[in-house]
Amino acid sequence: MANWTGVITNAGNDVLSEWVNEKTLNFDSAAAGQGTVATAGMLAQTTLVNQKQIASIIGADRVSTGIRLKIRITAPQTAYTLNQYGVWASVTGGSSTMIALFQ
Repeated sequence: MANWTGVITNAGNDVLSEWVNEKTLNFDSAAAGQGTVATAGMLAQTTLVNQKQIASIIGADRVSTGIRLKIRITAPQTAYTLNQYGVWASVTGGSSTMIALFQ
């Protein structure tokens, strides 16, 4: 079983800072990739390393600690090792940014 590390990216922190200014937070997309970065470098990532496919955000549930997203990654046509996945979000009037990275 894999051990995953997850972070809110630096760019994601900027999005969350805007969100508290009475804007709506939208979860826009998710994607999966094969590459990795050093754990210390995860915060600075704005894209996946070697992105392989788009994933689907199929739902979101409010939980006591925040929001739990349900993400579906379908079987690809060509096999690869899933090492990263990212979630992109935006606030009202803003551009979509990788808010969270997991590897």
